Amino acid sequence: AVREIGIAFYDVFSITNTYLAKILNGISEVASETGFSLSIFTFKGRSIYQGNDLLRESLERRSISGLLLLSRMAEKDIRTLMEVGCPIVAVDNEYVNLDIPTVLTDDHQMAYCMTEQLVRGGHKVGMVLGRWKEPQSHIVDRLERMSDGYRAALAAAGCDYDYRVLKSREQMEGGIEDITAALDNVLNEVTSLIVDGDWLAEEVHKYLTAHGRTVGKDIELCVYSDNLELPFAQTVYKPLREMGRQAVRKLIDQINEVPFTVKEILPTESKNCY
Repeated sequence: AVREIGIAFYDVFSITNTYLAKILNGISEVASETGFSLSIFTFKGRSIYQGNDLLRESLERRSISGLLLLSRMAEKDIRTLMEVGCPIVAVDNEYVNLDIPTVLTDDHQMAYCMTEQLVRGGHKVGMVLGRWKEPQSHIVDRLERMSDGYRAALAAAGCDYDYRVLKSREQMEGGIEDITAALDNVLNEVTSLIVDGDWLAEEVHKYLTAHGRTVGKDIELCVYSDNLELPFAQTVYKPLREMGRQAVRKLIDQINEVPFTVKEILPTESKNCY
């Protein structure tokens, strides 16, 4: 029997990305424990087949037992994988129209809890979210889940404000300056900021410093991070290594036709956080 697991993600250079590296560490640990070898396939654009004939050939020859999807994929490609009977698991992406095995973090609950705890601490809370690209219509956008969690916590606490800064890279014609311009409008209104993502948190930290605000003293900065550590910031991390481990286990259960939970939602990991 074939004991080869494929791993597919966007762009060959992504393998040096810390986010992917941690997921891959978890994947390799379980694969080694269970006697599976790994093959990495990279692609261009959002099509799993674009720029990668090797993956198509591997699927046709059935030389891989299943496929882990670490980047966002076109829905038509996932449907093709399902039609040919290839076991798949999506990591950190949820698809609207497809009932496929998925490993996620609870972004809604994370945003809700962080907002709730900051409000209980007497803070007026803002949220800064930025996308690199517009979400595809068939993918549940985790930033929308975070926005919903933020608004729900404010509503539950009886707060009638909404200080969210949310823009995509396409909308940010002026680059990061667009986000900082938007922050000018909320800086004097809030005493804490929840920021999604490492690159954005670094820019917000620079912005606060440039405007004479000391993190941990003048304003609280809470970061939802892959790998970042900022002085005095409160940090919630995605459990990336565990996401990789759970994804492999779920894929192996499919391969072995063992019952499994379709959607696995993992808790986040906190550091210096309420």
